[in-house]
Amino acid sequence: MLVSLKKLIAIFNNQNPSKWGKGTGLLWRGNTLASYWQALLMGIPAKDGAESSRFLFESCRVAIYHFAKFSGVQSGDKVQVMGFTCDAVTDALLALNCDVELYDCDIEMRCPSFQILENTTLIVSQVSFGVAALSDEVLAEASSRGIAILLDKSLSYGIRDFDDVDDTIYPTVLSFEVSKSVTIGWGGLLVFPASGNLIGFKGYYNELKEISILDDMSRVLRTAVNLAMVKNGSIYRYWIWLILRGLGWHRASVRSSGVKYKTRSIMGPLSKRVFESLSPEIPSLLERSNNNHERLRLALESLGLKVISRIDRQYSSPRIVFLVHKDVKLSLCEWLNKDSVEMGIWFDQMPILGYYNATEKLSGTTELMNRVVNLSCHWSISSVEIDKMIESVGCFFAESDHV
Repeated sequence: MLVSLKKLIAIFNNQNPSKWGKGTGLLWRGNTLASYWQALLMGIPAKDGAESSRFLFESCRVAIYHFAKFSGVQSGDKVQVMGFTCDAVTDALLALNCDVELYDCDIEMRCPSFQILENTTLIVSQVSFGVAALSDEVLAEASSRGIAILLDKSLSYGIRDFDDVDDTIYPTVLSFEVSKSVTIGWGGLLVFPASGNLIGFKGYYNELKEISILDDMSRVLRTAVNLAMVKNGSIYRYWIWLILRGLGWHRASVRSSGVKYKTRSIMGPLSKRVFESLSPEIPSLLERSNNNHERLRLALESLGLKVISRIDRQYSSPRIVFLVHKDVKLSLCEWLNKDSVEMGIWFDQMPILGYYNATEKLSGTTELMNRVVNLSCHWSISSVEIDKMIESVGCFFAESDHV
């Protein structure tokens, strides 16, 4: 009876227990409660207005929405987006009533057969888990045709993205939300190159409003609650967490199609305070994440598994991404779940539900989705947790011929 009840709770909550504590989870590992509170209470005051070429938004999807709107994307315009991505990207664009066309990738998240379509207004070049989907040559060709380019590095920003030297070529979005390398609960950053229409975008940005102070305070409290619950879970705290989630205290993404955040789009002062305090530390945090990635990579490759995520000074990743046979994904997930290690399957479905070109044009993406899995390598993951993940995955493949 108790086992059935636990399964029912897991189904209701759409996640396994490692996300709320007593295990190694994928969410809320881009920060710690101590680090978050220190940044809030002892951090530098939030700055007013646009700072340099970096623009803070209440979420990454809202940053994408406003960049596309500023770039002139209108109803009926064509925007090309990689099929292996989050629906937050396509949702932000569809809010403008444009025509989103998904492009295919191969098993390693690259797009060697990419074609620029006629009447394309904007190309979102995905840079996921340290892998750039489109080549520099493709982006240069598109730019020469007057097509707007946006790099999405939400799952790939690296140490160089926080250097003092700004060598950004194309507008780039970074995310600091619940599952990313560094999280403040909410938040997106648009880095705009000086070679672009920077002055024009500053003017556009300064016409937007901050989220309300009550909204901002609510976000700070919800972030603290989730950081506390994830790291120190127990059955009692779990029930409290469920109740808080039912009351809306568990972080949920806000769709960019909502009227509220089309105008109140700028990150609130409390959240800015946290971000600006943490920002100087981000390079060292990403260095730790990269070290975790490499420890896991060596272990996974020793088992004959193909790791497709990449890290260096330019790219980092909150997760190590690797491939397994599609018929063992569920078995591996269940095995790890028993050890309270959460395995991710990002992304396992098209970002646009029922996308009509999926079977004809996105065969590589479909194969990747069938085989891709990932484990956390966030900077907050301890050496003990890394050892546990390595041991658990190793035991699974030692008892089978699934590689």
